[in-house]
Amino acid sequence: MQPLASIVGDARIVALGEATHGTREFFQFKHRMVEFLASQRGFTIFSIEANMPEAYRLNDFVLNGNGDPKQLLKGMYFWTWNTEEVLDMILWMREFNRSGKGRIEFTGFDMQTPDVAMDTVKSFVALHDRSYGPTLDSTYADVAQSRKRGFSQRAGAASVEQKLSGHLLVLECRQAVEHLRHNRAQFLTDGVDAEDADWIIQNAGIVLQYAQLQSGEQSRDQSMAENVEWIADHNPGAKIVLWAHNGHVKYTNPPGFDPMGGYLHKKFGGQLVNFGFAFNEGSFRAIETGKGLREFTVGPLPEDSFDRALASAGIPLFVLDLRQVPKSGPVADWFVRAHKMRSIGAVYSEKDAGSPMFISEERWPHDYDAIVFVEKTTASRGIP
Repeated sequence: MQPLASIVGDARIVALGEATHGTREFFQFKHRMVEFLASQRGFTIFSIEANMPEAYRLNDFVLNGNGDPKQLLKGMYFWTWNTEEVLDMILWMREFNRSGKGRIEFTGFDMQTPDVAMDTVKSFVALHDRSYGPTLDSTYADVAQSRKRGFSQRAGAASVEQKLSGHLLVLECRQAVEHLRHNRAQFLTDGVDAEDADWIIQNAGIVLQYAQLQSGEQSRDQSMAENVEWIADHNPGAKIVLWAHNGHVKYTNPPGFDPMGGYLHKKFGGQLVNFGFAFNEGSFRAIETGKGLREFTVGPLPEDSFDRALASAGIPLFVLDLRQVPKSGPVADWFVRAHKMRSIGAVYSEKDAGSPMFISEERWPHDYDAIVFVEKTTASRGIP
């Protein structure tokens, strides 16, 4: 792993992508990178594309050995991470912390489910801000009701009444955040630890972000970027490893949508280095539309694709530093053009395998600092 040191350099944040959410070799390589970055490059925080409060529950096991890691992993709701590969990494983190050789924390930055965040805030208010309890309960009852309705304006089909309801819900949730911020000094006077007070405010912020996502007011990627910034701001100087899909860690996207990596790049500039992950052929896990989770196997893309070009090198596993691509000549000309590559999330359909849903057009030097390429993949192994 030593050659990666020159790619990472003095970066404060290293973002690790993946071309599918169900590839064993991607997860294993990222595990090894986490080991390398934690043990030899001074990285102390790991953060994954999973709901923030639920992911933080795993931190108590990683740091102190409390709880059942399998149950805590399952409690993050994401089947994508409920795998042998991710569990192996978590167990390594625990052993690393126990050994005294270093320290690494387990965190998350997603915000798609507000339940645990709401419970966390309500429990705090019941202890330290009782007079505000009825107002908060009313607000969060509205959030829970919106979840039951499954209301989402993102598809653009919401009625005027739904849109109004969505924006009113955002207003309610924002008022909850502002109330807690306004009373932070009083909480500290009453004996609440500053770190605990900030965590409660952040949980209220997660609920607000959920409402903003549902109303169409703010994208998931912008919210995830804000949560990564929160982690960085509350851990001054700490080096952070991020784990997410290629589509989130990349720097650019079609007009009208900014990925998380784009927001973070504007904030952290050269302090951020991202790795995209690609493969030529093999297996992965995904949910088949209407049928559930299963294993898929795909062959190589056409010769003009990015994945196939990487495969033509004849090297089964390698990392390519895109910042070293020539600035002129035929190689530079080739990299300037957009090329097809696989981009598969949690859902896949064989009948639509060639559609833009699963094959994106990428200009890699604009989107990533480096590529990890795997010639042949196998599916991630779910925990029964």
